Amino acid sequence: MDALQTALTLFGGLVLVALGGYTYWQFRRNATLHAPHRSTLRSRLEGVEDVEPSLVDHPITEDGAAQDAAIPANLPAHLPTAAAPSTAPGPAPRPAACPVVRSARFPRPALNEVIDLLIPISVPAPVAGHTAMAVMPDMARVGTKAFAIEGWNETRQRWEGLQADQRYGRLRAGVQLVDRAGSLTPAELVECEEVVRRCANAIHGVAEHVAEDAVLARAQDLYQFACAHDGRLFFQLRVTHGAWGVDYVQEIAREMGFVPGAVLGKWVLPSATTSFPVLGLQFDVRAAWADTKSESELHQIELGWEIALVPRSEAPFQRLRTVSAAMAAKLGAAITDEAGVALHAEAMEDIAQQIDSLYDTMDQRAIPAGSDLARRLCS
Repeated sequence: MDALQTALTLFGGLVLVALGGYTYWQFRRNATLHAPHRSTLRSRLEGVEDVEPSLVDHPITEDGAAQDAAIPANLPAHLPTAAAPSTAPGPAPRPAACPVVRSARFPRPALNEVIDLLIPISVPAPVAGHTAMAVMPDMARVGTKAFAIEGWNETRQRWEGLQADQRYGRLRAGVQLVDRAGSLTPAELVECEEVVRRCANAIHGVAEHVAEDAVLARAQDLYQFACAHDGRLFFQLRVTHGAWGVDYVQEIAREMGFVPGAVLGKWVLPSATTSFPVLGLQFDVRAAWADTKSESELHQIELGWEIALVPRSEAPFQRLRTVSAAMAAKLGAAITDEAGVALHAEAMEDIAQQIDSLYDTMDQRAIPAGSDLARRLCS
């Protein structure tokens, strides 16, 4: 046994020595093959000085063109050189057209006196769009409130977001009075005034004075209105016996015209006229991720919409009643409110009257449900 171990040890040592020798031979062989190429390249580059580029090597003439630098005398002949410019008479080359710059910082804002504080900026002469854009702040908010600057386009006779290739005889800044974070605060108003004043001074303009107390009172009044009308109405479909599987609920939702939303566990009923969905359907997202059957079971789902974001013309409440009744029949569910109280025909009629009253009030305030103003105010 000892003799066998000794023989195996010697054999292993010989194998390692052979591998080491082969590796060394390959290394020497590759070095020999590539040596002529390196020496040739080195010989070609000998005598060429390393010169840092500078404006002295390429002086600028009065017409703005750069002169070619003199070719070094010691440049090897085998390296290519730039062709000399042609001196033959001919038409002068046309300069390249200057591209029109349109800044993405200033998308067209939808300023409106109903929900925005507008601060006019008078200028002594029409201002080029690119000049105004160069001094305007690169900001879209003051505090938490949306902020934008518009210009009056004399040619198009309209207010628009600043564009580099247009001229504006008047400017105005706007800050939104209310959003879901609250009404405009005194600190936000002061910051807005300071920003507008700096912008006006930069273009030799004058910003109109702001009556701060009146603005803050107006913002508070609008906030109270928004709180009273920024509501959501959702029905709950509760299981009467057993439970539903997630796949089964999604299959029924597809039959009703719903499509998956951007968030897992939320489906939407698209509108045929606008990009905003009419109704939403949502269920416990944990059921969609569950690994076991018991954890993936659903006992209730919600159907509804945000009142201020869907126009009356879409008849959202009527569609909610129709869809919820159809889904309840297919799922064997009871229709209740968010507190679990069953909704009968009388309750449905009372809710319909309240919804109509909300829509009427929003129309009277010039902020109709589903409009851009309502979505800015309640989003």
